[in-house]
Amino acid sequence: MLSPGHGDTVGLCPNRGRTPVLEDTMSTATDTRPVAIYVRISSDRGKEQGKGSGLGTQRQLDAAREYVARVLPGRPVTVFGDNDRSGWNPKTVRPGFEAALEALADGTCGAFVAWHIDRVSRQPAQIEALISAARAGGAELHTVLGGHASDPLMLRIMSALAAAESDLKSERQKAKHLQMSESREYAGGRRRWGYSNGKILDEDGNPIPAMTILPAEAAVISAVADRLLAGETLAGVARWLNANGHLTPLGNQWNGTDLGVTIRRPHLAGKRVYHGEVIGEASWEPVLDAARYEALCHKLSDKRRRKSFSNATKYLLSGLAVCGICEGTIRGKRRVAKVKAPVVSYTCVDCGGVNPLVEDVDQRVSDYVTARLALMDARGLLVDDAEAQQLATLEADRGATIERHAATGRLLADGKLSPEGFAVAVSALDDRLRYLDGAITAAREAIRAPVRELDGLTGPDPEVTFAGLPLARQRAVISLLCQRVTIEKRIRGTRPGAFNPEQVTITPK
Repeated sequence: MLSPGHGDTVGLCPNRGRTPVLEDTMSTATDTRPVAIYVRISSDRGKEQGKGSGLGTQRQLDAAREYVARVLPGRPVTVFGDNDRSGWNPKTVRPGFEAALEALADGTCGAFVAWHIDRVSRQPAQIEALISAARAGGAELHTVLGGHASDPLMLRIMSALAAAESDLKSERQKAKHLQMSESREYAGGRRRWGYSNGKILDEDGNPIPAMTILPAEAAVISAVADRLLAGETLAGVARWLNANGHLTPLGNQWNGTDLGVTIRRPHLAGKRVYHGEVIGEASWEPVLDAARYEALCHKLSDKRRRKSFSNATKYLLSGLAVCGICEGTIRGKRRVAKVKAPVVSYTCVDCGGVNPLVEDVDQRVSDYVTARLALMDARGLLVDDAEAQQLATLEADRGATIERHAATGRLLADGKLSPEGFAVAVSALDDRLRYLDGAITAAREAIRAPVRELDGLTGPDPEVTFAGLPLARQRAVISLLCQRVTIEKRIRGTRPGAFNPEQVTITPK
């Protein structure tokens, strides 16, 4: 947005008025070196609103040019800038400021002009770096509102005041957001997936209140949750979203990483967050109910979960089946026969053995899976008796712990237990309850998971339904039902090129 004037060179990298501290003084030096003009703004709201960027820095530049023409007439200028970059956060990298310091220190520029010292930096250490660079190169320091700073003391004082003002503003913002979080209210910011931000209009052209559920987006979020719980990968669901025109709240295409973060945002479950921690219920309605949200977070955080498959978009058993010769990993490999068209076979990546055709092995495994699905009740047969017994034991333990907690309180009330003894006992019981709550949640999820994985697949005629599933979900069902799929070497007596179903061994779960 910065437009150089006549003789300007630009080094730009992506207002409060104050009473001047010093009077403008005409430069008496005969220095003809360029003047370094530095401009900066912390938050470019025009850029966020899609109205173009750099309007704030352009205003600073116009004022600085006028100042140079008046106070340092005839001197060329070089423009350095940092748009949309904080001058208070010490972690912020500002290439424009660093380049300006270098130009001053090595003598390339003979003067420095900024609109005000707080546009240079709100960190006293960086102002000291500016003063040192100017001394090293023999350069003057100027601000439009302060004039020629012949004595750096005033710059140091104004820098300290700017830093203190930023610190106070930060504390006020923290207190504001904490208060809003505690009051269950919407704290503002970027639009959240599934909700209005108060700027979206309804059919009559009226603004939809902030944190009101948008039904169309809520339906998409629900579909995403169902797909992920059914075993599809984040990357696969992201591709589905993009293919159907469902974009992020900022209007961008999805990828698996962003989707994994966004679908786990606590606001979707009607939770309030402060500094990354859930602190309670929010005032808005949830898009996902608590059970589905917790199950989704648990599933996506499972370290055993396969994040991606190198051949997941091509072959059903790549990375799932193992070699019966060397226990190596099986992948689909394209090969060219001597007289026939190219074919794809399952081949061990370690020993190069086996090689039955992909279509033969896939059909064998699909037949097994659909035959088992036809006989199953997804709500019962996959729950191991030991898992069910473990859950029952944990729930009984929790009930007994709660009873001991109540009994401890009665002992204190009857004077049979000292306050110190009560505190120790209650602390131990609370720790036990927290452990049991976590263990029960995990045990229930382990039992509920098969229900989601097989939803709509069990019962009569599952062949058509299974065949119509996305490849990622087909693989998830196979992983759920099969402990191991082994492709053995060619069975003796089978002619070369023929397929014997016994060459594929399936160990059920």
